Formats: sequence, C-alpha cells, structure tokens
Amino acid sequence: MANYVRFLVKMGVKHPHTLAKGFSAWSRYEFLPGRTEAKPTGFPVLQCTDVEEAARTFYRNGFVVLAEALTAAEAEELKEIVKRKADETLRSLEAGLLPPEPGHGDKRYSFGDYGHSPEWEYLASNERVLGVLKAIWKGRPFRAVAAGGDFVFPGGTYQPLHNDMAWRAAGEELPRVVTVNYYVSDIERINGPIRQVPGTARFPVPNQVVAKFEPGWMKESVVTGKRGYAVIRDPRAWHGGTPNNSSEVRYMPNLEYVLRDAPLHEVLGSAVLNQLKRGKWIAEFANDSTS
Repeated sequence: MANYVRFLVKMGVKHPHTLAKGFSAWSRYEFLPGRTEAKPTGFPVLQCTDVEEAARTFYRNGFVVLAEALTAAEAEELKEIVKRKADETLRSLEAGLLPPEPGHGDKRYSFGDYGHSPEWEYLASNERVLGVLKAIWKGRPFRAVAAGGDFVFPGGTYQPLHNDMAWRAAGEELPRVVTVNYYVSDIERINGPIRQVPGTARFPVPNQVVAKFEPGWMKESVVTGKRGYAVIRDPRAWHGGTPNNSSEVRYMPNLEYVLRDAPLHEVLGSAVLNQLKRGKWIAEFANDSTS
C-alpha cells in the first residue's frame, strides 16, 4: 500500500494529466479486479514493416506481436541452441553447480536467473525488429544488454501476474527496458503461452488482491502465435505464465534492450543489471526515428 501511495504522489507531481485519467482504472484493477471489464480476446499480429502501427499498438497494449521476425529455418536453429542451453542448465542444477531455481512456478525456469546467455545474443541486431524498437523509443539511443528467456516443462502451472520492473519507472511514458521474446515453435493455448493484460504498462505493481481474485478474462489474455513470431513487451505490463498441458517443453528465448541513458535505479532484471554494472552490453544503436 505504501508503494501505491508513493506512486500516486509521484504521478500527481510529474504527470497530473495521466493521474487524473488513470486513477480510476489503476485502483479498480488493483483493489477490485473482479469488477474490471473483459477486454477483447486475441491481439493484432502485425508485419515487421508495420513500424508506426506496431509502436502505437505497443503503447496501447504494453506489447505488440510481429509475424515473421525469424524465418522457419532461423527459428529451428534457435530452438536447438536454446534447447541445448536448457539441458545444460538442468544438469548444472541437478549437480548443485547453480543455486536453486528461485520460484517462477512449478516446472518453469528463467535463463536470466543464471546470467546472460551469449548463445543467442546474435539476435540483438535483428533488423526485422530494430525498426519497431527505434519507433518505440522515439529517437532515443538504446542498447541490447542481455539475452535470456524461459522454458516450461509439461505439467507447468500458472504463474501469478507480475511485472518485471517492480516500481521502477512506474507511470513513465517511455519504458526503460523493452523485452523481445521469440517463438521457436508454434505456441498454442495448450503449451504454456504467456498471458499479457493489455493496457497495464503504466499501472502499479499487481498486488495480492489481484493474485487472489484474478478475473477469468485476464487468465485468458494469452498470446499464442506461430514459429518465428516476436513479441515486443514492456516488462512493466502485467503478465504471467500459463499451464503447459502439452507433451513438449515450451522454449521462449528473449533479448533485453535498455535506454542508453536509463539510470540503473530505474532498471531491473538480474542479467541486465549484472551486465550494466560490469559496463558490458551486446550492442548499441543510434536512433534517428521521428515516430
């Protein structure tokens, strides 16, 4: 509650118009989630060349889905790379060479908890998505900082709604961090897609009321897609994992990008912070976008 009050004070000082416009929605989602109205199911799937529309969708929903961000061959190659890394991670965990998995949900593992994954950092310069990232950040230079993602085994269960930034940069228009997830296989409702609650990127952190009384429509706000899709996400938006009821492991690698001038206290994510504190990142991108 104290963090929520501080958030409201900050918004009233820095963004009074946004505070006036959003207070009712924030409060209802936080404290009366069962009274929220269902959003339309399904989300637009855009082409990577739909740069301006993709940026608008990102700001409206807190994420945008892009088709054909990878070719079928590229997605298959990436899947094999990620599978090998997942297998190595599990072997290291079983041998006691890594700390225990910190609790992302039953049979769900995050690569980022064990540091940067250089095996797929080559995705940082994927020109098919860079144009959209430049439009999202409106002319501000940025860096690709870390590669990570997650994988979930059959039998994996729901992960509570959360955001990946805690209270950092809550309410600000520009995200400090943007995550690009890649689908290396077709992701259907049955095999554990991510769920994304649209329009929550500038909201406060979901509290225990949301976890206990999450409406059905939020649980059904899943982002399915084809192999080769990319989902560009604002990690402040409410999201969570869903059950993997298939017979196969679901892999979802990602790349994390950070505004070049973002203060460290407004950035969160173990792999990202470890990289930045060491003065390391994958690549830096100038940005002359005027979108």
